[in-house]
Amino acid sequence: MIEIIVLLLIIFFLFLAYKNKAAKDYIVNVFRRNNVIVYGKKGSGKDLLFQMVINRRKELHYSNINFGKNTMNINVSELSLFPNTFENVIDNNIEKVFPNLKEHIDIYISDAGVILPSHYDYKLDKKYPSLAIFYALQRHLYQSNTHVNTQALTRVYKKIREQGDGYIKCLRAIFIGPIYIQQCIYYDRYESAEQSLLPMDKPLLNNPNTALYNQYVATNGIIKPLMFLGFTKNIKYNTRYFKNVFFKEPMVQVDVK
Repeated sequence: MIEIIVLLLIIFFLFLAYKNKAAKDYIVNVFRRNNVIVYGKKGSGKDLLFQMVINRRKELHYSNINFGKNTMNINVSELSLFPNTFENVIDNNIEKVFPNLKEHIDIYISDAGVILPSHYDYKLDKKYPSLAIFYALQRHLYQSNTHVNTQALTRVYKKIREQGDGYIKCLRAIFIGPIYIQQCIYYDRYESAEQSLLPMDKPLLNNPNTALYNQYVATNGIIKPLMFLGFTKNIKYNTRYFKNVFFKEPMVQVDVK
């Protein structure tokens, strides 16, 4: 009897490991192919998702915060084709510039809702007049992608969010000792991500609801729920990064009685 229980437990944990790997591989492949926008409430695991993808890819990358030894620091101002603007493209009057980034190296921008806030779209158009062109043509220019995260999808610069190729909504991140569990939903259409549509479980092929599922996908695009496990020891970024950015002096500790 004990042998059967042990065998069942082994099968169960092997199944969990397989599902965990499959979920992570799916997300990593999304990042490899697309410009991804990750969004979700505070503490839902947006940077945690970036960290998992970066760890699994094991490649050099640019970022505005440090995700580990493979991080090369970058500023949003460097995502540029200045002095070119859309007018240059429309008028076919493009001024050639020297490349300032390395090829095949993805870019991760954390807290884009603060760095590239949508309520300052008009100022961003003036401050970064070629950012949207860079973002749209990055695959041609550098064979790479730019990924951003933000608390609310609509909070990030309009010309970025509406040109994204994939959208991931982080639902929650639960920490249990040395491990964490993360849940999220992947969308391949902006409109579905904006509405936070729920996924429909894919039925068996011989199920009469198959046509309903196919129609749902045709109407709303791919909406895929994902859950995976990770180890907290693999978290390399400073979870309070902006404390060091904004505070000049150490925080004053106040005793609460």
